[in-house]
Amino acid sequence: MNKLIKTGGQIALNELISSQPIVMIFPKNRSALYQAAVSLARLANSYAESGSEGSIYHYAAFDLSRHQAQIALSVMRYMLDISGFQLFIRGKLVAAPSNSAKALACYLDALECADSRAHCHAVATEDHIFEGTRPENPFSL
Repeated sequence: MNKLIKTGGQIALNELISSQPIVMIFPKNRSALYQAAVSLARLANSYAESGSEGSIYHYAAFDLSRHQAQIALSVMRYMLDISGFQLFIRGKLVAAPSNSAKALACYLDALECADSRAHCHAVATEDHIFEGTRPENPFSL
């Protein structure tokens, strides 16, 4: 279920980013939603913290199951505007995470449809991260 990951080195972090569909990194911050985001991030398939009390970073990796996608969307929405927030989709750093939040919300809506292809058939950004059709996986990450 929830697997603790070691982030002691760049190799472990690169492996995590390249092996998971959704990875988020965010620092300790003063946001009113910080504790809620950390609690949710700890429910990710893989989670770790690194740093010292003054500079803690949280690493959360999610798959595309409905449950994990819902958690990922909540964490994303809580931390979207925080300086230092990073989002990786299929190994690529996303320049505009708010667009990814919209795409993930669309994906979750599609899961509610009898035929997921009937909802948000293709989503494209300038980086083309989310383009294409969804023959098997409705969220074309």
